[in-house]
Amino acid sequence: MKKISIITLTLCITFNISTSQNSTDCNGIVNGSSMMDDCGVCQQSYIYDYVTHAVTMLDDTLNVTLGPTEMIVMANDPQNPYWNSYPIISYDTIVSNNSITWNGIYLTSSGDYHDSTLISINGCDSIANLNFTYNNSTSIDNLEINNPVIKVTDLLGRDSKTIKNQVLIYIYKDGTRVKRIFIQ
Repeated sequence: MKKISIITLTLCITFNISTSQNSTDCNGIVNGSSMMDDCGVCQQSYIYDYVTHAVTMLDDTLNVTLGPTEMIVMANDPQNPYWNSYPIISYDTIVSNNSITWNGIYLTSSGDYHDSTLISINGCDSIANLNFTYNNSTSIDNLEINNPVIKVTDLLGRDSKTIKNQVLIYIYKDGTRVKRIFIQ
């Protein structure tokens, strides 16, 4: 016959509960109002006087009395000019007949270029975008070299040797016609 053993375990758990609800903000102030923005920069609330432009930094925003020309700017207020809620992104377009160097990249062909290795002064990642059109056209120079004038006429189509003080039509080898006037 098998013996069955019953073991009774009495477990006592002692909780050490702290009733303190203090928290420390990113500036190290207990119950302070500072907050980290999206770029990891600690932002502090402040009072701004819009007449004198004086700024008073706040560790606590409770029981603050504002003067008649003062306003409180909370750390995470979208109107706070120092709050970084998104990375900085720029979009540019350049059309050039020369190769260019952009953010350390030598560009010799048209295309869309992106540089996400940039960091703003506040520590946020920044993204620069460039639409580059490389217009390597020397056709105007070649047109004049390879397309000589074969005839010069006046407005009535008569051959003209006079080139001053009248409208002349220059006819090029490829059939192009250009009106010109040289005034003396």
